[in-house]
Amino acid sequence: MNKDIKVSIIVPVYNVRNYVGECLDSLEKQTFKEFEVLIVNDGSTDNSDDIVKEYCDKNDNFILINRKNGGLSAARNTGLEHAKGKYVYFLDSDDFLKKDAIERLYRKSEEENLDQLRFVAYSFEDGTSDYQWTREAGGYKYNGCYPDVMKGTDFYRKALDNNDYFPSCCLIFIKRSVIEDNNLRFYEGIIHEDNLFNFELTSVCQRVALLHEPLYYRRVRSNSITTNNNLLPKNKAMCISIEETDRFIECHQEIKDMYGIWQLSFFVSMMIHHWKQMNKADQESKESKEYFERIRPILKKYRIGGISLKLFYTNYHLYEFYNVVIGMFYKIIHRKNGQ
Repeated sequence: MNKDIKVSIIVPVYNVRNYVGECLDSLEKQTFKEFEVLIVNDGSTDNSDDIVKEYCDKNDNFILINRKNGGLSAARNTGLEHAKGKYVYFLDSDDFLKKDAIERLYRKSEEENLDQLRFVAYSFEDGTSDYQWTREAGGYKYNGCYPDVMKGTDFYRKALDNNDYFPSCCLIFIKRSVIEDNNLRFYEGIIHEDNLFNFELTSVCQRVALLHEPLYYRRVRSNSITTNNNLLPKNKAMCISIEETDRFIECHQEIKDMYGIWQLSFFVSMMIHHWKQMNKADQESKESKEYFERIRPILKKYRIGGISLKLFYTNYHLYEFYNVVIGMFYKIIHRKNGQ
């Protein structure tokens, strides 16, 4: 293996036999060669590791790491423990990269001395090659204009103002020392962990830039974590993310009013959105009620939700009625202002 490892690419693998070959093909074809691929087999049961072994046999910079199933966060953290590169990049094993992606990301990060380089992606339906790069089709495309280099806090605030909130860690090229110096890791045991990790990471970065070109191909498939309809685990993740965000804000008070409260409000809105889609048994389950009770002191602490959220906790029908009335009120005001 080339000892001069500049980039560590971490690829978690779990039951992706039909997709992992295309993912690893895209890494074999990269124009940049000074990287290691840490393929973390997270207890796959479909023999995905057999395919991975074939690539490791052909490429001495491809390394297979086997572990018991612990979820995506645990697999990524395992990869971080083994990483040697100056930069680290997380690639999902059912997606793939353009052949010059790593070279473009590495060169720009070096030239600008970046802590974080963000980029964008095509989106496509599984089984097709209809690559879309529009917001309407689910592609990742920024609306706003951004300075060449900015602090992470400034980027985050501008991204929120421009409705450019893309938390996927597959669209971030990161200086590894930023992760290690700030003791950052993915929270294990939850799904949608990117939301929390991206928030914490971006908040501590001093030099952030955006490469507004699609270098990534994101596959949309019905049985993925993103599209899975099991809503209680999603609300568990949001509950824990609220608790962890509160702890993070306590250590970084400067972000509280910049976007910390927005981040908390986002997680709360997602919890309510998931709750509305649950069947009645799940809504009234002990588990569901526990999640909402755990976050209640935090909402009170930051004065999040006002009358609307108080009604949600006391009478859901009044909560719905209140929101309908408020919505109608704002429509009337908007029409008057338009005139």
